[in-house]
Amino acid sequence: MTTWLAAIEIVGGAFGLLGSIVLAIPALMDLSKRRFWDRLDGLKSIKGASPEDIQTLRRLLLDDLLGGYRLHVWCTVGGGALLAVAFLCVAAAGTARVIAG
Repeated sequence: MTTWLAAIEIVGGAFGLLGSIVLAIPALMDLSKRRFWDRLDGLKSIKGASPEDIQTLRRLLLDDLLGGYRLHVWCTVGGGALLAVAFLCVAAAGTARVIAG
């Protein structure tokens, strides 16, 4: 009995690790775009541009930057599902240990 409980805990740990990695992918991808975010903050300093012009330019730039939103959605849903399976495995193994005595 303890071998399959240990196997469930190992599987849960593996799913937890994979889920954490998948959830980190969007953040790691955005680290390379730091300069771009800094430039967006600098749009306010453009001389002669109206606030409407700056908002329009900002929206256009953000559309280009956030074009990978489908990957981000997949990572969030996939990583969350992997973590849910991991916690379910750990909870099942713990419950089985308590029931077994």
